[in-house]
This record gives sequence, structure tokens and C-alpha cells, in this order.
Amino acid sequence: MKRPSIALAMIVKNELHNLPGVFESIIDCYDEIHITDTGSTDGTIEWLENKTQTGWHGAKVFLHHFNWIEDFAAARNYSFSHVKTDYVAWQDGDDVLRNKEAFIKWRDVAMELSDYWLATYDYGHDHNGKPVCSFARERVFKVNRGFRWNYFIHEGVVPKSPYFADVKVNYISTWAIKHKRTMDEMVGDRGRNLRILDKHKDSLDARMQYYYGKEKFDAGDFVDAIHWLMKGVSDPKCENHDRILGLQYAAYAYVACNQFEKAIQISHQGLQLDSNRAEFWVCIGDCYLKMGHPIKAIPAFNAARNCSYQTPQSTGGMAGMIFLSEQCYTVYPRQQLARIYANFGALDKAEVEATEAMEMGSEEAKQILAEVKKIKSLQIET
Repeated sequence: MKRPSIALAMIVKNELHNLPGVFESIIDCYDEIHITDTGSTDGTIEWLENKTQTGWHGAKVFLHHFNWIEDFAAARNYSFSHVKTDYVAWQDGDDVLRNKEAFIKWRDVAMELSDYWLATYDYGHDHNGKPVCSFARERVFKVNRGFRWNYFIHEGVVPKSPYFADVKVNYISTWAIKHKRTMDEMVGDRGRNLRILDKHKDSLDARMQYYYGKEKFDAGDFVDAIHWLMKGVSDPKCENHDRILGLQYAAYAYVACNQFEKAIQISHQGLQLDSNRAEFWVCIGDCYLKMGHPIKAIPAFNAARNCSYQTPQSTGGMAGMIFLSEQCYTVYPRQQLARIYANFGALDKAEVEATEAMEMGSEEAKQILAEVKKIKSLQIET
């Protein structure tokens, strides 16, 4: 039985430095590759024009052009409009496919079982290339279901509607997409995103209010960030995952403004939505330390260290809808507890916490442990 066909649809601008890696990662994966350029000037167009002549390992390559109107959903919908295959997937110009062999097997065996597929998006990595920020994103769609992108920025595809109540949604656990954007590029994105959001600030819904607040936070405008984040999370239509992250960034913004009691209050609001979210417990603990109350910080850091941290590897390749800060679940609360216990002279407890953090790969914990052992040896000598 012949498998369904699938195309890759991408929007790009000035991605010449990334495109060879993108194409290398998708060899033999797609029947068609549709690239929509939104105004490149770095040689991207010429590079792609060559691929339209030669194809790519059996896949036809198509180059389209879209006049950029500061609307990512419009650009993606235009990109999708050229696809005539049974299914369509998307990536950005700074994304690569991780585990193409698994992709090919999934494509040939399982793809046709669902209309809408989510996959893990490894968005941030440490200096060793290990994913430290992963979450689920919509990734593959059945073309004849008529899915469309929504929102001019931080765009998404809603998997159901009154017209498509029977959409079959599933999660791909065997392959993922890896994001490769540099810090300089992300800073540039931030300025662009704020400029676009500024134009629409009088008509933003709850989701966009959250994102406006987050962009303000990332830009260091903490007072304005609090306003927009709290406005977004207070809207009954705000989705739960946006509300949790909105409260989290609002708490961080209050910390940046030295309003520690308010940050604690907001963190407790977040914990009512998800008591297993270590980011809130860590924020509470840090606030108590900044306020000079280390005893009150201990229960918060203990709660953080006991939160379960589920990676895509520990859950069979499935990432959650909300990204996690790994250190909040692993080394950070243990290091903070080690410092507190050491300052109180509870050296055995400090050694346990520092040892656990060190075994998780923390160089800082190694230094703390060395200091604790040094103090203990001096006590024995005296």
C-alpha cells in the first residue's frame, strides 16, 4: 500500500548560513519542499533557486515569494497554500530535524493515523548541546482538513474548531526538531516582535497580552511587563499554559523591581495552578533569601527539589506543552539549600545537598562541597 505524500513548508529570510544544515537533516524525508522567502538579501534566494533546478534527494524544491507584512500567520498560510501533498510539515530556517531515520519510519508507518501531529521542539541547549528547554509544538497536518495559522506573531494552529470537531490529534515521540538560533539573532527577534506588538497593543487578546508582557520582560521593561502579563492572565479566556507562564514571568518581573513580597504572592497563585512547578518554589525561596529570611526559604527549596522533572527522554520522547527550566528541578535548589545549611552550621545536611547537585553535573556545587568539607575538617582538628 502506498504511503501518503508529505511536503515541508518553510518561511525564511536571510538564512543562507543555516539552510545547508536544514537540507542535510531532511535527506529522503519529503516528497516536496516549499520555501517561501520574505525578503532575503544574503544569497538565500540564489541558493534556493539552484535547488529548484536540481531537487533534493528525490524531493522537488519550490521557491515562493511573499511580501512581508509583519504577520507570521499570513506568511505561513501563504506557504501552506502551495502544498498539494496529503500532509504538510513546517520548520523554520534555523531548525533541523533530529533523527531523520525515525522520521522516515514514522512517515511510512504511522503518519496517516492522525490529522494533526505534535512533536518535541528542543528550543534551548547548554554548551554541550544538551536540550535544556523543550516543549511540544504542532508540527505536521493533514492538508485536506484545512488547518490555518493564527496570530501575527507567536503564531499557532488550533487543532479543532466547530467545523473539525473530529480531528485526530497525536504526539510523535521518536523524532524532534532542534532549534539553532544564536543569542544575537534572538535579541534581534525581540526588537522586531515588540515593534509588531506595539502596533496592535489596543486590540490584543489574552494570548497576545501574555506574549506582549513576556517580550517586555525579555527587553528589561519590567513595570510594563507586569501590566501586560497580569492583564493577560486575568482574562478568563487565557489558556492554562499561558496563565502559568504569565504568572511566572510576572513574579520574575516583581523580583527585578525588588518587590519580593509581591513576587511570593504571584508565585503562590501559580502554584495553585501547578504545584509541581519548581520555578515558582525557587522564586519564593530566592525572595525569602533576598528579604533576609533563610529559614523561610528552606521549605520552598525543598519543595522545588522534590518536584518531578520530566524530560522527553524520561517520558518516551514526549515534551510537555510548557517549557521547564531544568536547573530549578535539579541543581539550583540543592545548591541554595547547601549554602543555607552551611551558614547555619548544619554541615552534614549541606554536604548531602552539595553532593547531590555535584552528581547532577554542577561545577558550582563542587566548590560548595569543597568548602563544606574544609570547614568540617577544621572542626575535627580543633
